[in-house]
Amino acid sequence: MGWLPDKYHALRELLRRGDPDPDIREELAHHLAERIAENRAAGMDQDAAEREARRRLGDLERYRRETGRIDRGEWGRRRRRERWLDLGVGLRRAAFTLRRAPAFSLTVVLTLGLAIAGLTASFALLDAVVLRPLRYPGSDRLVRIYHPVPGVGADARWNISSAELFYFDREARQLDGVAIYQLNRVGLSGDDGRSRLVNGALVSAKLLDLVGARALVGRLLAPEDSYAESPRVAVLGERLWRQRFGADTAVVGRIVRFEGLELEVVGVAAAGADLPDWPTDVWVAYPLDPEAPAYNNHTYRAVARLADGATREQAEDELKGFVARYPEIFPTAYSAHFMESYGFTVSLVPWRDDVIGAAGKTLWLVFAAVGLVLAIACFNVANLFLVRLQDREAEAGIRVALGAGRWQLIGQQLAESLLLGGLAAAVGLATSAVLLPGFVGAVAEGPGRAGDPILPRLAEVGVDGSTVLFALVAALVAALVFGVGPALARRGDVGRLLGKARGASLSRAAVRARSTLVVGQVSLAVVLLASAGLLLRTVQRLGAVDPGFEPEGLYAMDVAVPFNRYQSYDRTTQFWSSLVEQVRGVPGVENAAVGSELPLEAGDGCSLLAGEGQAPSEKPACLPSATVGPGYFATLGATVVGREATWGEASGATAGALVSGRLAKRLWGDRDPLGHGIKVDGVPRPPFFPVTGVVRGLRFHSLELDEPEIGFYPLRPLPDTWLWQPPARMVLLARVSGVPLGDLTRAVERIGSGLDPDAVVANARAMTTVVGQSMQRVRLTGVLLTLAALAALALAAIGLYGVIAQLVLRRTREIGIRIALGAEAARVRRQVVAEAVRLAAVGAVVGGAAAIVATRALRSLLFGVEPGNPVVVGLAIAMLLTVAFVAGLVPARRASRVDPMEALRAE
Repeated sequence: MGWLPDKYHALRELLRRGDPDPDIREELAHHLAERIAENRAAGMDQDAAEREARRRLGDLERYRRETGRIDRGEWGRRRRRERWLDLGVGLRRAAFTLRRAPAFSLTVVLTLGLAIAGLTASFALLDAVVLRPLRYPGSDRLVRIYHPVPGVGADARWNISSAELFYFDREARQLDGVAIYQLNRVGLSGDDGRSRLVNGALVSAKLLDLVGARALVGRLLAPEDSYAESPRVAVLGERLWRQRFGADTAVVGRIVRFEGLELEVVGVAAAGADLPDWPTDVWVAYPLDPEAPAYNNHTYRAVARLADGATREQAEDELKGFVARYPEIFPTAYSAHFMESYGFTVSLVPWRDDVIGAAGKTLWLVFAAVGLVLAIACFNVANLFLVRLQDREAEAGIRVALGAGRWQLIGQQLAESLLLGGLAAAVGLATSAVLLPGFVGAVAEGPGRAGDPILPRLAEVGVDGSTVLFALVAALVAALVFGVGPALARRGDVGRLLGKARGASLSRAAVRARSTLVVGQVSLAVVLLASAGLLLRTVQRLGAVDPGFEPEGLYAMDVAVPFNRYQSYDRTTQFWSSLVEQVRGVPGVENAAVGSELPLEAGDGCSLLAGEGQAPSEKPACLPSATVGPGYFATLGATVVGREATWGEASGATAGALVSGRLAKRLWGDRDPLGHGIKVDGVPRPPFFPVTGVVRGLRFHSLELDEPEIGFYPLRPLPDTWLWQPPARMVLLARVSGVPLGDLTRAVERIGSGLDPDAVVANARAMTTVVGQSMQRVRLTGVLLTLAALAALALAAIGLYGVIAQLVLRRTREIGIRIALGAEAARVRRQVVAEAVRLAAVGAVVGGAAAIVATRALRSLLFGVEPGNPVVVGLAIAMLLTVAFVAGLVPARRASRVDPMEALRAE
């Protein structure tokens, strides 16, 4: 019996607890057969002979059970102990052998350990962000409600309206609860009179139930707390309660001021009650009126739980039935013309999928790339094992001569590879545990909108049980690949092993195996290099895009005042004009302005637009819009044809609007847009905001998107026009010269608190940072893939060098003879280098073809370059060939310096 079958039976014996050894069954059957044969010889027929034999032997099943009990007793324990000792001897022998080759062992452990570290870290990210369900009870039944609006744009989708919240919650049988929420940083007034920003969530009461919140102190929000006429209440998060209120249970019933609004604290939510990527400090009941008229104003994020037994498809079909009857249910908000023109419908998206968004594809790409690096590392280690097998062939020949079989030789190889794999797993886990927190901390949150990070769910990332198990499995698979694979690949007879002489030529099988491994390494490296090259090219192209403004020397910060005290346009306009005027007076500030949105951080909402001269029957476009104060574009450094409003016009409600060049082209073609009018209610009749300027080339939403069709409106409406609500939150822009961001922030805080003690200034950032963050997801993916590609390149170079160096070493005698016969050293060098380049060229051709196909997975991340770009793939191939040339130079020089006499004496 061979080594592996023997170890299989050993492990089976170790794990077995119920049945005795099959030999016992065979023994009992043998005795029964002997008795039957004796009875037949005495003249009995078969049936009688079997009955008599069973009678004489007794209850065989009882004997089997008794034997099983004995087997589980002391004898069984002794045998299992012996088996463990046998396995331990094999592992100790492997450890002794590896200690005799420390350089080999260390190289294998570090090479494989670092590759496993990268793969383990990427798995930890993938597991926490993509694979795990949200940390809410029954999270697989939680869905986001959206309204796709293809008439606005192919990917356009809206949230729900307040009227829909009540209707869905009351009528939908396939849903078990519907809730809404909005996220924002809100100002909490402290005892020192200053306001500080905390993470706030404006919610309907059912949301806390959907996220599984429980009360630590007091109670949670109740449905009646959301009634418009009810007293305003709030529930504190556990973190804020401990940090700002000293974990005082008497906080229940206390009045606190959020954004100047007095709220009664009714309870504290236990730890863990957070919205995705939004550690919630305060939950405020949304003031809603179920009897209020319905409006086509879809601003509420909605979450629902599927009813027991309901599927997402069933619930979606039910809601689509409701939406189809909106002109009948909500006639004042939805007309048949609107429904038909915009294709307004409804869809349900699993909440986890909505949270993950595009990050899932990014993490899968990174995981696959690091997996390729591990594969290349395994190829490298397998090459090392092949060299080691060649060096130990004399030893193997002796063992074969003494009776060792092929499986015993492979078993010893497996024991060594498992030990090395275990050590590599330990190195990988330790390295990933150290590096992963630093990586998570270095990944900054995305700019702009609340709860929209570059990578979601980063707070859940860490090395846990599933990560440890994954690392062990990866190490086990790698050990089998680089340990057993080379041994199986080197099939040979005993005679060849016994006749193997030191320094003899490599067998064709060995050369073919090592060359195949190198070709595989180079192929995978080309794929990674091409992928990284495409993403780096994308970052380069994005960096070269003109954003339409001058980010250098430009700072931005969010400023908010209590919306409950700023309900009139007069008061809000006065506050913003005073703020801008005083900020302009700060030494070093060249200009300042306010606006509702910041370029490259703008949201994806839209409002109905009507242009002067538009036919009443024409479908109104739903396009982005923003509110801007005087001097906004001058402060940005954007190009404006025409002029911006003055503060006198803004305060006197006579300011006009500005439009982007693309919107002007859409509405008026080649005609001069100045003097024409636009408005935001979708009704093409006066009064209109007169267009006073056209903004050219401003990339408002993303560097990847062209100039949008967008309108920029003043701080307050013209008489008899509608323009949303008075802006209580704005972004302050300041163009400075020689003023540090921290000094400017402190100056703005002093000015803001002087104008209103509850004014909050937060999120100060440089516009150069905003520009960088706008391409951070692509840049992050590119950096990670580049690191993987560089690791692959280094491993491929080491693999090429190892193969060529070993070939030179094994051919020392041949090369010495050739030089003795007059071969030129330069020719020998060329042949050695050519061998390295030939192997790399084969791998490069295979890898180039694979890269053209594989890089299609990057299409959604690319800008200005196509997947499989021949220039990028060609550069990757050229880089590999260059590395192959360099990797072959050292062995080539060594080969050309071989002394023929020394080579012959070495033989």
